Amino acid sequence: MGKPVKLMAFLVFASSCLSAFCIAVMCITLMTGDFLGLKPYLMAELEYNQEPKSINKNEIPEGEEFTQNFVLELKKEKERLKEWETVLKDRERTIEILGESLKQSQTLVKKNEEEIRKLLNTIDKTEIENVKRISDVISDMEVKSGAKMLQEMKDIALAARVMYYMPKAKTAEILGEMLKTNSKTAADIADEMRKFVPELDEKKL
Repeated sequence: MGKPVKLMAFLVFASSCLSAFCIAVMCITLMTGDFLGLKPYLMAELEYNQEPKSINKNEIPEGEEFTQNFVLELKKEKERLKEWETVLKDRERTIEILGESLKQSQTLVKKNEEEIRKLLNTIDKTEIENVKRISDVISDMEVKSGAKMLQEMKDIALAARVMYYMPKAKTAEILGEMLKTNSKTAADIADEMRKFVPELDEKKL
């Protein structure tokens, strides 16, 4: 009868230990949830009963704070872009006004150029007529008198124009006479004649 009693006592002891272990596991699970990955019932109940707290800016996670700052920067940049757009539109209007003024100025300049060109053409025609009359007068003079008159002209360019409208033979005679008395003046007139030949050819009638 001794062995069955000992076996029965051992079984009771083992059953008590197993029951104690199960109770301990259940308590740990309910309190911490660390066992078998379960959420602790008591902690869940406490979280459910807690009132929601107001969010403090200092308690905002770093990621959310960065997002808020980024949104604020975007708003500021949007405002700056609007201001810059307004400035660009104002400048565009100013450029349009200046463009219109420039067109009007160009039109006025062209009109003035046409008037000046007409005036110059009139002056040129009058000048040519005067030069031709002087040329005819000197051509009718004696060679010495004509050479002296041309040498006394202070305007070398005018003397060259006068000689240009003379007959070639008369021009050669007067230049020859001028070389005898004042070679420098004769050379200056000859150089001036060569300079004005293209221009005079256009105006010669």
